[in-house]
Amino acid sequence: MSRQLTRLQAVLLGILVVVAVGLGGIALVTLNEHSGWGSDNLRVLVGFDDINGVEKGTRIRIQGIDAGEIEAIVSPDAPGGKVKLQLRIAGKHRHLVCEDAKVQIASDSLFAGKVVRILPGSPSAKPIDDFGELRADVQPDVLEGIAQAAGKLNKLLIEVDEGMQALKGNKGATQDLIDSARKLNAVLTKADAALDSIEKGNGTLGKLVKNEALYNELTETLTLVKSAIHEVRNGEGTLGKLVKSGEVHAEIVQSVQEVRRMVNSVQQNSDAIKALPVVRSYVVDHNKELIRPDCKRYRMWYAEADLFEPGKAVLTARGKERLDDGALWLNEQKYALSELLIASFAAPNQNPEFAHAVTKKQSEVVMDHLRTQKVHRTGWWYWNTRPIKAIGCGTTPTPIPETEKLPTARIELIVFVPQK
Repeated sequence: MSRQLTRLQAVLLGILVVVAVGLGGIALVTLNEHSGWGSDNLRVLVGFDDINGVEKGTRIRIQGIDAGEIEAIVSPDAPGGKVKLQLRIAGKHRHLVCEDAKVQIASDSLFAGKVVRILPGSPSAKPIDDFGELRADVQPDVLEGIAQAAGKLNKLLIEVDEGMQALKGNKGATQDLIDSARKLNAVLTKADAALDSIEKGNGTLGKLVKNEALYNELTETLTLVKSAIHEVRNGEGTLGKLVKSGEVHAEIVQSVQEVRRMVNSVQQNSDAIKALPVVRSYVVDHNKELIRPDCKRYRMWYAEADLFEPGKAVLTARGKERLDDGALWLNEQKYALSELLIASFAAPNQNPEFAHAVTKKQSEVVMDHLRTQKVHRTGWWYWNTRPIKAIGCGTTPTPIPETEKLPTARIELIVFVPQK
């Protein structure tokens, strides 16, 4: 049985509805202003060779002001072309974007995600028109520089260690021993220059060490190295007497031990740098990724020629078809807690740096194609996914003993399933 509202109740209900609608409108206007969704939006385009992981919805900042978001991402027309970002900027900031403005992709902070920055340009320049195109300002990746600097330091320390091993392995006052000592002197000079640069805070690795507790421990090893170099150059101490007179001194064993302790100490510090949350995404330990003794491994592989144009990271039409077959196989391996790894290997006769760059890109191209086949999805909800990673091993062979004959240039699709 229905009941009619009294006049007073109807009036109160009407007032309540009007207030609710008004509050909703105010909230919507406030949200529009904050997100840049007003009717006077400015839309501009910018092209990058690599958008470095930014996504639709990534925030845009102008001189630190939250000014809008990425509205759309347009894929290149051909391999190697520009990836176009369509930026939506709140109308109230339109006057800050001129034709000579530049666009950067940067990290919001060391541990946060990406942000798009617009450098406004000169005040005398003309404001940009709707759907005008701005220039990209690509900045060097400081964290990648840290990883490269750490790798160079490791290589230098290996040279020191090899020189010391050669010196220690020689017996008697022979010319070979003298040559080994002189070679060690040259290597130590290089080490001194590199470590002195770090001590002064120069370079990416030097800046990191300068601001971390790691600097204190590294300074102690610098003292040992500099002391040894000073003795060698002045004909003093164990190595100095050896180079000058060719006589084997009894203290050579102690010098070897001191420098080896230095090598071990800095090696440990370098490993600590690689393990930092920010740096470890740039310094990939291929052995750690490929060797997982606590997991069951399922694998299929393709020869490079089955997927790519020779020496390139461009999928052929036949290669895409082969990968679609691989996607069907991967979608059958959706075990609980499983992880996917794409690893590419190059022929050993290639240039190591070139091979590393090509294999890394090949793995990323394969991963992007497989993502379109939903191989990383494990359920209906957006959070139902499993990790997927791409690594390029270059000319370094796999550390896993193989029972089957594999082509040296190949791409492997690997599923790891943790075993209880």
